[in-house]
Amino acid sequence: MKNFICFIFIPVLCCFTSMAGNPSQTEINSRQGDFINKFFQSVATTKNSNENFLFCPVSLNQSIGLLLNGANEKARTEIMQALNYNGLTLSDVNNYNHQILSSSNQSSYNKLLIANGLWISDTIKGKIKRDFLNTASLFYKADIHVADFKKQEVKEEIQKWIVEHTNGFINDAPSVNPNDVMIGINSTYFNGVWDITPQTPTTETPFKNRDGKEGKCKYLQYKNEKMYCYSNSYFRAIKLFYKDSDYSMIVVLPQLRYGISEEYFQSLKDNDFLQRSTVSHKFDIQQPYFSDTPNNREFNISRFDKASKWNIDPSLSLQSETATGEKEDRKKACDDYYDVDSIINKIEWNKMKFTEKNFDEVLVPHFETKTNIDLKNLLKGMGVQSIFIQYANSLNQITDSLYVSTYEQIAKIKVNEKGTEAAAVTTIGWIVSGMSPVEHNIFIANHPFIYAIVDEKTGAILFVGRVVNL
Repeated sequence: MKNFICFIFIPVLCCFTSMAGNPSQTEINSRQGDFINKFFQSVATTKNSNENFLFCPVSLNQSIGLLLNGANEKARTEIMQALNYNGLTLSDVNNYNHQILSSSNQSSYNKLLIANGLWISDTIKGKIKRDFLNTASLFYKADIHVADFKKQEVKEEIQKWIVEHTNGFINDAPSVNPNDVMIGINSTYFNGVWDITPQTPTTETPFKNRDGKEGKCKYLQYKNEKMYCYSNSYFRAIKLFYKDSDYSMIVVLPQLRYGISEEYFQSLKDNDFLQRSTVSHKFDIQQPYFSDTPNNREFNISRFDKASKWNIDPSLSLQSETATGEKEDRKKACDDYYDVDSIINKIEWNKMKFTEKNFDEVLVPHFETKTNIDLKNLLKGMGVQSIFIQYANSLNQITDSLYVSTYEQIAKIKVNEKGTEAAAVTTIGWIVSGMSPVEHNIFIANHPFIYAIVDEKTGAILFVGRVVNL
């Protein structure tokens, strides 16, 4: 009969932002940003285009970081390449994860609690390599328990540990198989209170969903406040701080496309001006193409006049003016250019230079999201193969004959007028065998957007998600 090892990593969190510490940490944060964007796109391919989702990079990093310490050279190389860690050492990764783990703290307003635990069957405890256990204890601060997985009490003990370390935000009990030989859990819990208390209008306000239909929801509303913001040709971003400013949420809003009525957008793509335009013209989309007044947030088609200049990013591979199918190419380019999934590659999480500006109004929706992700298939698609092959013995730095059978993450977030709470559970199963000047400075997230929760002290991105349907 096969023995089964199940690693469960549970992160819960509530907000995050940017910046670093020592050079190695800054470098890894930058590499992580590139990986996160790539991973975001991979997750998007597995979800319905109108489905909200989020994932927890910290949870994945903690779980796969510990896994790296048990991998042989071939498997380790595959994982390091997938994570964009080429050129880094295992020590670099362990130190980075240890720094993130050590950033846990509690204040009167915010909590970031990160913990790891290992439950090892008494039938295999003598076969687990000492170096692996030492690393788990020293760098990942793992509580190590000896357990009999044939007893129901083990499941109850683990569930109690999860509830305690996630403040009850996650209370699901993991599946415990009598043939399990090890269960590992990472819990990350964050609960943050907004630094500036928003207003919450009692009436619900429209939100333009990705499919063009209109939903309604409550919004966080800020009026006449100073906010930190960033802008480029692709998106505008705003940073909402939690009290004590150790954590923040970044909301990234595409410059155009969503939030406009479909009729207006189709007329834009079909009008004579667009058909006659050439790629060599300049289209400055940093200028406001919304009627930026608090009482009129409709897309202002009149600003697209023949005096305007167009320049759609060359990376969109538009054909020349005389090429066949030019009109269709331009339509697709407009769709892609402002798409919430397409702009992810334009986001450099740790390089955005936020500046403080006065805002007449800021609106960000209340939302709740829960996501299930099959990490195994996503990682295999990124080149991580060996650890999933039954007879590869790729995890022999833990003990012989291990391979990963399941790798999953459940992530959950809740954002309202009080603040943010989020959680993620990552499970590994192992078997043996700059803003432009505008008339009114506003930020209205009433159409699909991307968000991230960041630890300001370490620069670690805790959660990343998209909202496309409310």
